[in-house]
This record gives sequence, structure tokens and C-alpha cells, in this order.
Amino acid sequence: MRSCILILIVNLFAVTKATSMDSKGNLQLSTAMMKIATECSVMVKYAKTSRYVLYRAGDPLSCVCVAPPPDILAPGAYPPSAAAFFDQLETWLAQRNASVRPSTGHVAVSDRSVACLYGPPATCWPQGDFHYLWFERSRLLY
Repeated sequence: MRSCILILIVNLFAVTKATSMDSKGNLQLSTAMMKIATECSVMVKYAKTSRYVLYRAGDPLSCVCVAPPPDILAPGAYPPSAAAFFDQLETWLAQRNASVRPSTGHVAVSDRSVACLYGPPATCWPQGDFHYLWFERSRLLY
């Protein structure tokens, strides 16, 4: 079984003003690909070398640039056991002055089937440099 990378990322998405959109506000595919290549170069390089891309639940048929506020700690965002884990992780990381915490980031996974558990999977591409964290001795990276 392939191990899944689950990452907390700060600045997962960034707002950009697209000039080439369809009637629903989606970027045209060619525009989206150009933006990914130029504005998400760190993630593109990582994807090329690791052969992993990141997924989130979302609309896999749209190409949009969004900047949602962190919602990991929002009530009802995750099942109770996961919510308790993220609450404990938040406390532990805050005590260590970590910049990446559940309250400042988003969850992305490298396994499409895991993203499917939360809705239709869509790839996501962090814009610019991004920060993440994981636990070394775990099959899951956080």
C-alpha cells in the first residue's frame, strides 16, 4: 500500500486576478496551466522529483485561484477524533512557536483516494514558497 502524505500547508492558495475566465469565473485551462507553471514553481518542482501532487476535496472540473481562510479547527470540519487530534496538535505547535499550525494552514494529501473521503478530489498547487510539517515516524505526513 502506498503511504499517503497528509500535509498542513500555510498559504495553500493565493488570490490572483485572472484575465482569462469563462462565464462561471473559472480560469481557462491554458491560463491555469501557465499560472501553475509560473506561480507555483516550488510545488511543480516537488511534483516532478517526487511524483506526488497534492489533492483536496473540491471541484475537480474547475480551475480557480482561491484564498480560503484556514478551517481545520472550524466546528464540524472533521470527525470528532480528527478534530481532537488537530486541537492537540495546535496546542503542541503553538507552545513551540511553529508557524505552521492547524489554525494557520490547510490540509492537502498526496493520495487521491484519501481526498475522495471528503468530497470530489481536485489537485491543488500552493503558490510561491510554502511551509509544511510532518511526523517522521508516521506513514502519514502532517
